[in-house]
Amino acid sequence: MKTILIATDFSPAALNAANYAADMALVINAGLVLFHSYQVPVTYAEVPVAVNMTDLVTDAETRLSRIKAELNQRTGNKINIDTVIKEGAFFYELKTV
Repeated sequence: MKTILIATDFSPAALNAANYAADMALVINAGLVLFHSYQVPVTYAEVPVAVNMTDLVTDAETRLSRIKAELNQRTGNKINIDTVIKEGAFFYELKTV
């Protein structure tokens, strides 16, 4: 089975690309992989800023689940959609997926 990889940063342009890819997947009988990567924010300040990594991952999972549900509805659940979240540099993680 063919697979279309969709990288998303949750922007309107990325959501438009995901919709387009879902339509294409229906036509060519392919599956979809929704991919998002994140990096730990680095701050340069005198006072350290605490970052809750669990919140970053949970937010990404929630958003990917929402997109997956919308794409399933759009395609009538006729395509297989997987989600992948990775921590790291975008282009490196994209290659590994």
